Amino acid sequence: MDPNDFIRHLPDDILHHIISLLPFKSAVRTSFLSTHWKHLWKEALLDSVHDVITIEAAITAITSFVDDFDTRHRPRNKWGLIFELGHGRGSLVASISSNSSLKLDFSAGKQEFPMPFDLFLKLNLAPPNRLSRRYMFDWLLEENHPSQREQPPSNTMSVKSLHLISVSHLSNMAVSSLVPKLPFLRSLTIAKCNGLQSLQIKEAKGLRKLVVLDCPHLQSLSFEGSSLKSFRYRGNLVSFRFRGKCKTTVLFGATVGSSWKTSWLISDKVL
Repeated sequence: MDPNDFIRHLPDDILHHIISLLPFKSAVRTSFLSTHWKHLWKEALLDSVHDVITIEAAITAITSFVDDFDTRHRPRNKWGLIFELGHGRGSLVASISSNSSLKLDFSAGKQEFPMPFDLFLKLNLAPPNRLSRRYMFDWLLEENHPSQREQPPSNTMSVKSLHLISVSHLSNMAVSSLVPKLPFLRSLTIAKCNGLQSLQIKEAKGLRKLVVLDCPHLQSLSFEGSSLKSFRYRGNLVSFRFRGKCKTTVLFGATVGSSWKTSWLISDKVL
């Protein structure tokens, strides 16, 4: 060890304080410095919740956290939650960045032998020409809540990018209930979901970017939408089905047997 490496010998409490002063993205990047730094940013920037029994309760708490994210009284260094789930379900890490990107990471609860499941997401997204907040309430009245005119819109609606990591058969129903509450979602990433056999996305009117990575048991992917601009897929060859008129740029990589093959398709044609 370098005797002049003073940072290595600092206690974690001081390292947490240093990380809390960094911009969110820079703080997350410290996880690549070493094994010891891998989880320091989570300990510094995320609140730990120990009394959550079910994933459904965690999703409710996440929704409440995102609703209050833009309030003036939120501590500047609190960017998410870590849920220690009971009954051997591991933990869930939820973080939200300042650019309205929400990340749900279930990897700590990943099972050794994942059970097969299907993921159905009915997005109910707002059309892309109605993105501004001044249209949000009108759209909600028109599309979903015709009898609730007195209720103001929730800040949850401001989430525009969602990353789902290691969703399992235990958590897919809770995730499916959360996604429709994000009608201004423009980017969706689904990664490392062991056991996921089919992915069906419907009513994605305003979704512009879809990324699906490293879901080894996936067999079919179905998408219905009209505004998709970019689609990226990496994994085994699967059955794809797209419905709707989309001018899309596609990046596709797939494994065939033990080899890796990548093909690029840049297209202005309507899918």
